[in-house]
Amino acid sequence: SPMNGRVARGSALWIACALSIGCGAPRPRSVLLVTLDTVRADHLGAYGGPPGLTPALDRLAAEGVLFEQATAAAPLTLPSHATILTGLLPRRHGLRVNGGARLDEAIPTLATRLRSAGYRTGAFVAAAVLDHRFGLARGFEVYDDRIPRSPSSGGVDAERAGDAVVDAALAWVAELRSEPFLLWVHLYDAHAPYEPPEPFRSRWSSRPYAGEIGFVDSQIGRLLAGLPSTIASQTIVAVVADHGEGLGEHGESTHGLLLYQSTLRVPWLLRGAGLAP
Repeated sequence: SPMNGRVARGSALWIACALSIGCGAPRPRSVLLVTLDTVRADHLGAYGGPPGLTPALDRLAAEGVLFEQATAAAPLTLPSHATILTGLLPRRHGLRVNGGARLDEAIPTLATRLRSAGYRTGAFVAAAVLDHRFGLARGFEVYDDRIPRSPSSGGVDAERAGDAVVDAALAWVAELRSEPFLLWVHLYDAHAPYEPPEPFRSRWSSRPYAGEIGFVDSQIGRLLAGLPSTIASQTIVAVVADHGEGLGEHGESTHGLLLYQSTLRVPWLLRGAGLAP
């Protein structure tokens, strides 16, 4: 189902929130949010991307709702994630650049709303740019930003691989009982530098950015397969990218400066009981 990009900004999780605690559901439904850092929409098969690159995401799209025109609020990780979690544009939530400010504690987030509704809440992020000190940890009882940082990196560029993030997220889910939950999993691998692990490195040797997305897709498949069946059937899954990547278009190799579809058009998939494909 297409949605106008103006409406799509920042609303993925707020729609999931409404579906999870309203709409006549017999019991609160859990929410799994997966944010894909630096993933262009046109690199998913469901959006016309390379065949065979993203089987897990393509299957999710076939089973749920695909938004054809979703637009990132900003081509930067922290401001865009603040929009996803608050539903507000950067001029309203105040985070305009990476590392430049902290989210105002008076602003409600998806996590604070669902935590107050009795949900268990856990977040597992892959990059230091989403460190808890920037304010996105509010409402999460577990905010796992344990990312190895070397003195030479200055801290803000530190990251950890998607398989480590998924391992930690699945371990947290395994400890839950019957409570509904919000689980946020952030995958940063597609961000530069593009250094996909095998077999994606060899399979996409001429397109390492695509190789990184292939690895990300494999971890999404592992995450979804790792949810116990009783949990999976009662979970709304929202997958959305924070922004895209220039890849040399318009003279921009990565992202963060120019405002074109290459860095602003993002994939957004939503699956859950009651949502028709």
